[in-house]
Amino acid sequence: MEFTLEPDVLVKESPASETTKKIYKSKLNALAKQGLATSRRELKGNFKKIKAYIESLYPDDEPGRLKKRLIVYAIFYAMDAAYLKKQNVYYKYLQTINPIKDTATGKAWVPIQDYRASKIETENKSK
Repeated sequence: MEFTLEPDVLVKESPASETTKKIYKSKLNALAKQGLATSRRELKGNFKKIKAYIESLYPDDEPGRLKKRLIVYAIFYAMDAAYLKKQNVYYKYLQTINPIKDTATGKAWVPIQDYRASKIETENKSK
């Protein structure tokens, strides 16, 4: 079985390289081979099964979280713009598998809203 990308995916602007797109397609095909989704519609309708499958693949350590996130990014690649504009179930799931640490600093990962709040607070103190 193979995952079928919708025509709009193939023409939308994407910052992803051709190599990244191939990786995304392979992740989507892996879902298809498991009988979980061969289309965008099935991705939307089978979230619970897909999430359970992703969780079963990798441990909850740093490398496992990165691999889980890659699959979710592949799913985002296959989705339509309207679906991506709202905080959908995959977006909410992605927020639960943040990295454990910042690879640049080695410090604990800080969610973006906390990072922005901290940055604003620091800027206000310096004024």
